[in-house]
Amino acid sequence: MRGAALLKVVSAAALLLQASAQSLKELLTLPFAGAEPSGDGVSAGGVPLPAAAPATPRKKGRCTNQDRECDVDDDCNFKKAWRAAYGIGTCQGGEGRRRRRTKRTPAPVALNTPTPSPTPRPTPRPTVDAAERKAAATRRCAASARRPVVDAGALDVLLVVPGLLDAGRVQVARRNWAMLRPRACIVPTWQRCGDDPDLDEAIDGPIDGEEDGPRLPYLSEACDVPRVPTKGTGGYVAQLKFVLPAHVQALGVRWVFVVLDDVRLFAGEFDAKPFFRIAARNDLDVASPAIRRAHGRRFPEMRPQKLTNGAVGRRVAKVELFATAFTPNAYHCFHDLADVEMNAEGYGYPDWLPGYCSLRGEKFAAGVVDVFRASHGLPGRRDAWTKSYSDSAASKARTEMAEWYATRGVELVRASRNVTGYLHDSDDMPSSS
Repeated sequence: MRGAALLKVVSAAALLLQASAQSLKELLTLPFAGAEPSGDGVSAGGVPLPAAAPATPRKKGRCTNQDRECDVDDDCNFKKAWRAAYGIGTCQGGEGRRRRRTKRTPAPVALNTPTPSPTPRPTPRPTVDAAERKAAATRRCAASARRPVVDAGALDVLLVVPGLLDAGRVQVARRNWAMLRPRACIVPTWQRCGDDPDLDEAIDGPIDGEEDGPRLPYLSEACDVPRVPTKGTGGYVAQLKFVLPAHVQALGVRWVFVVLDDVRLFAGEFDAKPFFRIAARNDLDVASPAIRRAHGRRFPEMRPQKLTNGAVGRRVAKVELFATAFTPNAYHCFHDLADVEMNAEGYGYPDWLPGYCSLRGEKFAAGVVDVFRASHGLPGRRDAWTKSYSDSAASKARTEMAEWYATRGVELVRASRNVTGYLHDSDDMPSSS
């Protein structure tokens, strides 16, 4: 009996607590007396009510937070343009929301339609071992019949490109030949057959004709390309010593045009026939077009100059070797002065040549024809593409050669850079001297 009475008491207490909790929950949810809201959002008792959260529909991804950021009218966070560019959406109901990608349905396939054959791929070139390629280049180079190419009806000029260095300069030599179309052309190189397979292939290979015409001959077709392996003993001077004055005399040319392998003659800037006509009319022994990028400030007399009074060029005391035209006598004088053992790099020869020719009793007149220009190297690069010698070694060789001549009573006088007169291309205006 006592246990049953106790159970009833506990049950009654639990029901009482549950009723109290339910009454308290309802009491808390009801508004306080006198707190009915007015039309301006303030309660009847004068206490302002908290602002209700905006009813912004939820969106997927990053749009949820960005809607809250653009509630202000002036868009202080500057994200409207960004949202418009990337299709994220706007605050006004999501007019600019990102479009959903629609699934593309494949086009219906017609029955009994022949299946197009796949595009045939080009057959890959067989991979050639480096040693095999070098051996093949050596055999082809050694077996090729190289002989002097002489065109008796062409311009009476011998083109000489001394010391051809690599395959890239083969293209320059070819295009220079196309600009001149000389009677003969000699391009000695110090690379033996097989030393540089790229060079060997370029000498006997084709050239793209986009710039100079549809078809240019191979270098071995246009010029004699002798192998003169002198890289360990000299620069371009050793290559020039290979071209004997007797060769010049046998060809019967009026000019020997020595153009270094990194000097380019461009159409529109150089015209061979007027250039040699001006040199002959002004009785020059050594002539050169003006040189763009002639080692910066080292050779100011070689840079293009603006002339007046109808002058087409300047008489100068010396001409640096970039693209230099010699008469046969002047070339003979230079050939005798050049010493491969003492000074193969070539420093000093342009300075000494006027005085050396005078010692031999020969006339020497030099000029720069400013109306025509040649380019040393390429725009945007260094003056010379790749030097095959050391500046310090070349300067040392120049000093030693001058000292050697001085001990034997011959002074190699350095010519000045002064302009001594002007050149004209008219009989009515003879060149000043």
